[in-house]
Amino acid sequence: MKIFRLFIFFLLALVVVTVVLSFMMPTSQKINRSITIAAPAAVIYEQLKTLKNFNQFSVWSQQDSTIQYTLTGTDGTVGAATSWKGIPDIS
Repeated sequence: MKIFRLFIFFLLALVVVTVVLSFMMPTSQKINRSITIAAPAAVIYEQLKTLKNFNQFSVWSQQDSTIQYTLTGTDGTVGAATSWKGIPDIS
């Protein structure tokens, strides 16, 4: 019976500590990141607007060596789409 009472007091203390700490923590977080690219904006835009370029530096495509991309529509315009097929390496 004494162990049961200690266990209940432990749980109660854990709940109280959690509630008190939750009121002490901030309610929101803000993360700022920035990068400086030494290139004209037009060059950067040409790299970012095409789906083909995105697939070349995507971290997901680097993890799947069997990936095959299919581009539909005119790349770099509204309505262009990409799809992929691959078998992930599960090891």
